[in-house]
Amino acid sequence: MSTFRRTILHNDGNPDIGRRLPGILADAGFNILAAGATYTCAATPRAKADMYAAMARLWEQGEFVAQAESLGWIDAAERSAMPERLKREAAEPGSFSGTSYAEVVGRKAEPAPCT
Repeated sequence: MSTFRRTILHNDGNPDIGRRLPGILADAGFNILAAGATYTCAATPRAKADMYAAMARLWEQGEFVAQAESLGWIDAAERSAMPERLKREAAEPGSFSGTSYAEVVGRKAEPAPCT
């Protein structure tokens, strides 16, 4: 995940934008109706297997991995070893994976009627 985050930052993205979403939407003229957060976690053997398998697929299919390798942040051996490493980590009794999500519901403010 640190490689994913580093790549987002390198490409001028903001991996922490969730906390700013209400302000961004408000600045764009939305009335904020609700804002909140959810948290998903994988702590059971089945949930960990599913979550880590999803992370392995992201690693295998995501363009960020090739970019990280081309920038020298990881090497070819690290790149090819990661999916198996994730599978092993999922099987460890003490492993845990959690992800937070920001959620904002807004409605575009109606423009003032022309008179």
